[in-house]
Amino acid sequence: MEQALAAREQELRALAESSPGMMGSFHLRLDGSVCMPYVSPNIEELFGVHPLDVAQDAGSMMALNHPGDAERVMASIVESARTMTTWHQEWRILHPTRGERWMEGHTKPELHPEGGVVWYGYVHDITERKRSEEQIALLAHALDHVSEAVYLIDENAGFVQVNEGACRALGYTREELLSMRVFDIDPDFGPEQWRQAKLANLAGMTSVTIETRHRRKDGRIFPVEISANHMVYQNGRRYDMALARDITERKKALEAMQYSRSLLEDAQRIAHIGSWDVDIVND
Repeated sequence: MEQALAAREQELRALAESSPGMMGSFHLRLDGSVCMPYVSPNIEELFGVHPLDVAQDAGSMMALNHPGDAERVMASIVESARTMTTWHQEWRILHPTRGERWMEGHTKPELHPEGGVVWYGYVHDITERKRSEEQIALLAHALDHVSEAVYLIDENAGFVQVNEGACRALGYTREELLSMRVFDIDPDFGPEQWRQAKLANLAGMTSVTIETRHRRKDGRIFPVEISANHMVYQNGRRYDMALARDITERKKALEAMQYSRSLLEDAQRIAHIGSWDVDIVND
């Protein structure tokens, strides 16, 4: 088994030379202590420690784990050792000079000839990815606090993203809406109208405001005002960001005003027909 361990570490060294992350072995001894008999030089960039610092005792590296994640990480290591299943975690560390960083590890456990369990695998920095995910989550959270319905629509009229306002307005779940297209909710806007809208976008029209109708999941149809902005993303694909406002009450108020105006016009017409001029003759 020792020869197998040596061969595995040699394989890790070869992979480490071409890897942006850190390759290594992690040994959990029977007494609960940990060490990293082999680790690639990238550990210095990722964790700010030297390979020799962890060869016999990896406690200094484990101490870098974020207080909010340290207990979870250790528990997952113990569980992986108990079940002998692959260890895969995302966690934060407090780098000595770079501050909070996110790491992701994929390692496979094996029994160690001296007792305990040893993992062979790969760890890399995912800080930028996590920051992007946090920004996306924050944007989604913000959009969910917009009272109007918001839709991000792709070139094929499919919904790429929707907010809670859209779900409330139409009675669908987010998952249901993301499997639908504009034509499924707008009875007045079919494929031909979408084609014309795309031609207008190509002609340079980047924003438009229209009135149309939307159909809820229960079949009820209601009037909406759509404010849409066309954009081209960095991958060259075209999208539309649309905000839909329910204008049912506005329509009712307009109809009531028009009805009142009609009554007034009728009253004026009747009054004019029933009036006459009176000449006063002096005797």
